[in-house]
Amino acid sequence: MDDMTNYIDILDESLDKKIAILEEIMVISEKQKKLLNAPDLDIEQYDAYVEQKDRFADDIELLDNGFEKVYDKVGQALKDNKSLYAEKIKSLQAKVSRVTELVSGIQAEEKRMFEAVKGSLNKKRSEVGQARKTSNMAANYYKVMSKVSTDPQFMDKHN
Repeated sequence: MDDMTNYIDILDESLDKKIAILEEIMVISEKQKKLLNAPDLDIEQYDAYVEQKDRFADDIELLDNGFEKVYDKVGQALKDNKSLYAEKIKSLQAKVSRVTELVSGIQAEEKRMFEAVKGSLNKKRSEVGQARKTSNMAANYYKVMSKVSTDPQFMDKHN
């Protein structure tokens, strides 16, 4: 096995790892979506999912950096010897297409979830605002009623 084949294998493995991570992110996104659709949002679990996705994003960044370094070494040789590495190049291209597909799906899902979270927060704000108004109205009512104090009056009809 020559160095070029080793480098291509490294690129291939890097893409496989990236695909696996992106698929895991999709699974987490589905779990987040279920949480958002639940009657009571478990914010701690939602945050845990966000943290998981952040760690995966860091892993992807490392993979991307490594991929770029290796590709910088072999990219020109691959272009110059397309026929020699045609099958491996097709495999890499298919995996890059899969990565692109997954990234597009994740971005679309993230945008939908962002809008859902925004809507959920607006709903909570509205509920809190309504509760605050009701509380203020009750406090004002009691304040006004405490000023309108009249002593109980009994009328004696016996004269």
